Amino acid sequence: MRHKLFRLIMLSAICLSAIAAQENADLSRGFTLYNQHDWINSQEPLRNAAKTGNSEAQYYLAEILRLSNRYMTEESQQWYEAAAEQNDLFAMIRLSKSDDLCAALQVSCKKDRAYWKSRAKDLAQEQAQSGNNVAMHALYYLTGDRDWLKKAADAGNHEAGYFLADLILSETRTQETGKTKLTREGEKILRKSAEEGNPKAMSLLSLRLNRAGNYIESKKWLEKCLLTSHADCVLALETIHKGRTDIYQNPEYTPNKAMAYGLLLFRRDALGKAKTSWILDTFEDELTAEQKAEGEKFFHEWKKTHPPLSFHVPKLGF
Repeated sequence: MRHKLFRLIMLSAICLSAIAAQENADLSRGFTLYNQHDWINSQEPLRNAAKTGNSEAQYYLAEILRLSNRYMTEESQQWYEAAAEQNDLFAMIRLSKSDDLCAALQVSCKKDRAYWKSRAKDLAQEQAQSGNNVAMHALYYLTGDRDWLKKAADAGNHEAGYFLADLILSETRTQETGKTKLTREGEKILRKSAEEGNPKAMSLLSLRLNRAGNYIESKKWLEKCLLTSHADCVLALETIHKGRTDIYQNPEYTPNKAMAYGLLLFRRDALGKAKTSWILDTFEDELTAEQKAEGEKFFHEWKKTHPPLSFHVPKLGF
């Protein structure tokens, strides 16, 4: 009897472990595709993970359903609500916006925009008091108070830090030239976000250092960013190796068209032919057979040693 009970316990544990592993695999696959702006193929794996009750999968499934349809659908709202019921603050923020179905259909809902905004604010304020930097970030969207972005960034939320630095930068843009200037405070915030691992902050910092002629430090941040496979940084290195100094130059690198070809193949592998075919077709004409072979080899090695290409979409993205 004991042996049978033990076997049942072990079998249950194995089954639960397998289910959890599949859930994680679905979430990872779906999230990777979502961050490559693939709102079609990301739906199935995210839906599989969402059905198990994973709130993160529920939120991102709702996001891609809303984005692919260009408006809030009944299904997307259901998944936002499922995530919100598990205290996902950003799902509550989405539900508090004016384009929810209650407003669109002009029907009475027990949990309408006002309900979700009130619940989100109460929960976020409670969590922020305990030092939760995600809640601080959420409070910026709920109140419009920029101080919450600063508090979130100071507390280590690198996504909030990047957003704040970019906001400060955009406010300096001149209408005549379109040029921007990063204030001392903005640069400090941007550097902190980059140091904490935010790929977009690394990319922006590298670009601004490059434009200032600080090529050594620019290269350092570009190399760190490349470890995350952020799309802008992969494209920057590809441009450098193409020798396109009219777009992006850094004398710390020696242009190598085979490497540029390999990086282009890496982007094509993630984004598909439709988004890269014209670039590939025109660039291939410049290459020798040997350069193409070297580029293909470089692509396969790069893919083995780097994570999938990603645009690193912020949680409250498009």
